Amino acid sequence: MATPSSPISFVTSPAATKAHPASAQPAKLELFAEPKNKALLSNCDNLTVAPWGDLILREDTSTVCRLIGVTPAGRYHVIAADSEPGRELAGACFSPVGTTLFVNVQNPGYSLAITGPWQSRRA
Repeated sequence: MATPSSPISFVTSPAATKAHPASAQPAKLELFAEPKNKALLSNCDNLTVAPWGDLILREDTSTVCRLIGVTPAGRYHVIAADSEPGRELAGACFSPVGTTLFVNVQNPGYSLAITGPWQSRRA
């Protein structure tokens, strides 16, 4: 699994349900996570890597938009959910020291600062 210091980047598939870390070799992708159950992940269109190595994905659906974490072992966990229709979560990033996750809400347009607890995720 990539960490912020590694040279690996992630891309999503056109179906927006798969996350692929780009391999070190040009023009090769490795499938990292592909849930068969859409209840786990649906319409992912934003991602970032947490300081402890989890992939943090954002969903864009017509009902609930969630932040989903995927561990290096491929386990999924919900970090946050917004059940208000039309409030897509986007542009997430961590503070330089990794203690705060910033997330934007596109409509009506504001940012959130999520402070964890992240200690349990870092272990």
